[in-house]
Amino acid sequence: MRLGILRRLFHSRGKRRFFRIAVCLLLIALPLTAVGLRARAAPLALPIFESVAESRVQKLVRETAEELSRSGKYGSFCALRYASDGSVQGLEVDSGEVRRYAADLSAALERELAGLRLSCKIRSGDVIFPKLFSGSGFYLTVKGSLYGGASARTVSTLEEGGLNQTLHRLELEVTVPLTLTVLGREEQLTVISRILIGEAVIVGAIPGGVVVGG
Repeated sequence: MRLGILRRLFHSRGKRRFFRIAVCLLLIALPLTAVGLRARAAPLALPIFESVAESRVQKLVRETAEELSRSGKYGSFCALRYASDGSVQGLEVDSGEVRRYAADLSAALERELAGLRLSCKIRSGDVIFPKLFSGSGFYLTVKGSLYGGASARTVSTLEEGGLNQTLHRLELEVTVPLTLTVLGREEQLTVISRILIGEAVIVGAIPGGVVVGG
């Protein structure tokens, strides 16, 4: 009886059937293994994605701000304010123009951040047996998505710029709260960038009010 089973198994038709079954099992096992490895890679991928997301968003803020500035839709954001003796007292700001620019920048960033895709690669050895095979094995590609909004406000700072000199800087602080989604996991992070609007060097004593809204 056993010999008959073996003959049928190793018969040419039986070999083909066995081969087809083995191939089917392999085709099923490979995707399941890949899904399982990617799921285990999620905790390792999140810190990588946070760093990638921060640099990507900072670059996006800078490029979007430069594009809006080159559009020619805005007037001068600020001008030098002079004292009666002709010395520079600081910056006089057109707050209405700055608010319009900030609103357009926030809206443009929200459009760009609607489902921004990210990806990174992690070695399989770091997922399976990190103590033995760290940094080895084939690469696993992990994908994530990024959603967020944006808000902006003006920030005025005074810094020492030299002997009896003060550097007055006016910047737009852009805050971008983000939701990072990686393999069903969510992470909240906030990216803050600053865009220079204007600056002036004040020589001598600093006046009480150096920024005037227009």
